[in-house]
Amino acid sequence: MNAPEMFPLRETTRRNLRAGLLTIAVATLLWATWISLAGGFITTVGSLRIRSNNPQRVLVLTAVALAGYFLLGGRIPLARLAAAARRSAKAIASHPGAIAVLIAIATTVVAMIDSTRMAGGADAYGYVSQADLWLQGSLEVRQPWVAEVPWPDAQWTFTPLGYRPSDREDEWSIVPTYSPGLPILLAVAKRLGGQCVMYGVVPLLAGLAVLATYGIGRRLNSSVTGLIAAWLVATSPVTLSSSLEPLTDVPVMSTWALAFYFVLGRSTVSAAAAGLSAGLSILIRPNLVLLAVPLGLWLLCRRDVTGPFVRTRVFPAAAFAVGAALGVGAVAAINQHLYGSPVTSGYGRLEDQVALARMLPNLRRYVSWFVETHTVVPLLGFVALAAPSRRIWPRIADRTVVAAFGVVVFLLWGFYAAYLEFDSWGYLRFLLPSWPLVMNGFGAIAERIGTIGGVARWIAGVTIVAVGVSNTVEASRRDVFEQRQAARHEAPIGRLVMTHTPPNSVLLTSERSGSMRYYGGRITLRYDLLDPEWLDRAVSWLGTRGVRVYAVLDRRQADEVKARFSSQRAAATLDRPFLIYEPAGTALFDLSQPRDPALPAAVITEPFPDAPHCDPPVPLLPLVLK
Repeated sequence: MNAPEMFPLRETTRRNLRAGLLTIAVATLLWATWISLAGGFITTVGSLRIRSNNPQRVLVLTAVALAGYFLLGGRIPLARLAAAARRSAKAIASHPGAIAVLIAIATTVVAMIDSTRMAGGADAYGYVSQADLWLQGSLEVRQPWVAEVPWPDAQWTFTPLGYRPSDREDEWSIVPTYSPGLPILLAVAKRLGGQCVMYGVVPLLAGLAVLATYGIGRRLNSSVTGLIAAWLVATSPVTLSSSLEPLTDVPVMSTWALAFYFVLGRSTVSAAAAGLSAGLSILIRPNLVLLAVPLGLWLLCRRDVTGPFVRTRVFPAAAFAVGAALGVGAVAAINQHLYGSPVTSGYGRLEDQVALARMLPNLRRYVSWFVETHTVVPLLGFVALAAPSRRIWPRIADRTVVAAFGVVVFLLWGFYAAYLEFDSWGYLRFLLPSWPLVMNGFGAIAERIGTIGGVARWIAGVTIVAVGVSNTVEASRRDVFEQRQAARHEAPIGRLVMTHTPPNSVLLTSERSGSMRYYGGRITLRYDLLDPEWLDRAVSWLGTRGVRVYAVLDRRQADEVKARFSSQRAAATLDRPFLIYEPAGTALFDLSQPRDPALPAAVITEPFPDAPHCDPPVPLLPLVLK
């Protein structure tokens, strides 16, 4: 029995029903796709809680709508779909720059929507709080009471993550550990637009990195190559993850991408712009200074320009070197001021952080993580950079620039292969400056395959789209888009600390040693650096001088404190919190006056706000020892 016999309806009615069901099917399919990529949403309207984060349930609606469409005589218009696909391909080929701009805008918008907007964790706190110090005009935070503290390494115990004690004698101050480039950019943004604008810097630079990637491909090979690369950089799980927090990874990728783009220009002005971009990159992450060397050498020896050697090669190379040297000089001056030596950073000496023995194990980890998060296909980009063949790069007059870019990638990966060992795919973020080059290498190979025509063109096109979609799905699977939800607790806990602790008090903590200063306004004491035999004596010593000692810990951290200070009486108080913030599994403990075990703790069960709200810092209250 055919559809008209099963459903004896007028043709007009049947056609309208088919159109409505097809619309529902497409809309629910798009909705399920969005939930899969971005995680859906949870919101509250009045007393009604609305949630949509299960794509399988939405796909049931898609299946029901499609079933109804086919039962009413609907057909799949293969010829129309093929024609639409051809028109779309022609439109993209005709307007690649506009498409690249749209991808860049989408990257920035997604990053802004999902941005943590929070100074939580050591890195985010370190950069954001340093931005405030730049605005205040001093990078030193005075802590004069430390001079009287009797326990070992007292300066370090009062130093939050992201900072270190000053090396100047009798200064009793702490200084930032992290490089100054990003904090300076954050400070400028905050001066111009306030706290929320500061958190827009990294999302904006993420979009700029995508656009610069397109520009690199356009100058290297073609607009199509650049567009493919921009798509893959924008959808990379590492790009997406790193663009949501105020960290240096996306900014340093963006500034190096600009340097790569400008170095491909043919004028001295373009070379100077490349040098300034490289200098800013060095200011953001000084340990990558060597990446500028192959760029400067290529400018000096390039073969795709004609004219007097001095004007076409020496002047551009010199302009590039001056721009890069400005960044090197600024870093050296700041290091001299803060750490007493132009070649010593906040992390200490570079030779103490790298070892050749780590290279192979780390390299295996990075390659494995790259394949897990991006599939094996983009590895072809490394091949294109390592073998600058005319078949892959047919439009470059001087392919030695590809070799120079290959050296940049080699230096970057080589440095971090010898760097410290890490155990999470998230540390691929260190390698982000290579993404614009590697993805352009893959784009060149994909475009070359597409020029074969026929089935090869379709395979190349489908592969490019599939890799980008796979990247985004992988990012969602790894909870990249949940970072905002994970970070939103820092400010509420800080407000609880302000409400339930007196001004002249100390918080025992570790991972929150920065955020509780920023949002709670209280001096923090690092339990991970306090001598295991000194907890009781530290609480007593501070108490006799009018300072109350509290602890703000989640369950895991409380267990760490109990284990570290197992011989100390104060550790037993961690079984008796006086306040529990249930949504975060975090509790406040009074170590100076332990709570009566018979008294129940106050429990706060209200959920977090749906998103962070750019909470500003509260004034940090110094200790007063009586």
